[in-house]
Amino acid sequence: MIKRLVRLLVCITALLSSTTVLADVQYKFSGFFGNNMVDQTDFTGTFTITLPTYVTSDMDIPASAISNCQAGMFQCGGIRFVESAYEAGYTSTDHHVHAILFSDNIDMTDFYYFDIGAFTTPGVYNESIFGGATLTVSEVPEPSILLSLSSGLGLLGLVARRRQRA
Repeated sequence: MIKRLVRLLVCITALLSSTTVLADVQYKFSGFFGNNMVDQTDFTGTFTITLPTYVTSDMDIPASAISNCQAGMFQCGGIRFVESAYEAGYTSTDHHVHAILFSDNIDMTDFYYFDIGAFTTPGVYNESIFGGATLTVSEVPEPSILLSLSSGLGLLGLVARRRQRA
């Protein structure tokens, strides 16, 4: 009986893992924002956004769609992901960077550059031209993966408990 349950679990897990689709992608950003102005004490810009897929083309995102967004001492105005900073004219020297344009609500925009692949590959990326900023890209697992994992752990616990009794 237990062997059949374990085999069934293995089959279901294999089936779910082969057909699961990425649920969401989360982008977390933190970096220096703004100019060194008198009386400006908070120079940190941050945002977190969860999107249904990886960013593979230019994309404008309004502040209302962004969680935990702060642009220095001002409110967030929005962000723009730029797939090729060189082709868009934001850099004349480096052909191999993405750009994030991060705006506040009073029309100040800072530019941050990340190596090609940073928008489409999970990991932690440091700003590649000026430094001082970090972008963390992570996949948010599909609920079926979590369900499969928890049911598998439950069955393993059941098997271990039955073996102890025997």
